Amino acid sequence: MFFPEVIGNAVHEIEWRLFSFRKNALTWEYIKPVVSQIVWSYWGKVGWLAVGLPYWIVDLLTGLGLIGVAFYVRGLIKLRKDHPQLDLWLVTVLIAAFTVLAVFRNGLTTFGAQGRLLFPAEGALAWLMLAGWHEVLPQRIQSYLPVLIVLFFLSCNLALWSTGILPIYYQPFLD
Repeated sequence: MFFPEVIGNAVHEIEWRLFSFRKNALTWEYIKPVVSQIVWSYWGKVGWLAVGLPYWIVDLLTGLGLIGVAFYVRGLIKLRKDHPQLDLWLVTVLIAAFTVLAVFRNGLTTFGAQGRLLFPAEGALAWLMLAGWHEVLPQRIQSYLPVLIVLFFLSCNLALWSTGILPIYYQPFLD
C-alpha cells in the first residue's frame, strides 16, 4: 500500500528533477564547470587527490570522439529512408543522446555532474565515434582503424605505467 506522503514525495522529486534548475544554471559561468567536471570525471579524474591524464590528452580524446559522432550523425542524416540499418543507428543515436542529456541535466540540478554516469551508453558512444571516423577515412586506412586505436591506448597505458601510475588494473603487479 502506498502512503500519501510517499506519493507526494515522489511527485515532488520528479517535479524537481524534471522542471527545476539550480540558481543561475543556464549561464555560461555555471555550464562551463559542469561540462568540465563531466569530461574530466569521465576520463578518470575524480577527487582532489586523483591523478588525471594531461589536459591535452583529455582534450584530444574528447575532441576526436565528438568529431567522430558528428561525422556519423551527418552521414546518418544523408542516408535514404530505406537503408536496412537505419533503425538500428537511430536507436543508437537516441541512446547516446538521451544519456548525455540526462547527465547534463543532472549537472544543472545538482552538484553531481559525473562522467561515470555516461558509462551505460559507453557502447553506443563508442560505436558512433568509431563509425564516424570509419566513414570519413580513406578505404585503405579503414581496415587499420581498430589496430590504430588499440595501439594508441596501449601506448597511453605504457606511458602512464612508466611514470608510476597503473592506468589498468594489473593484478600481478599489485600483490
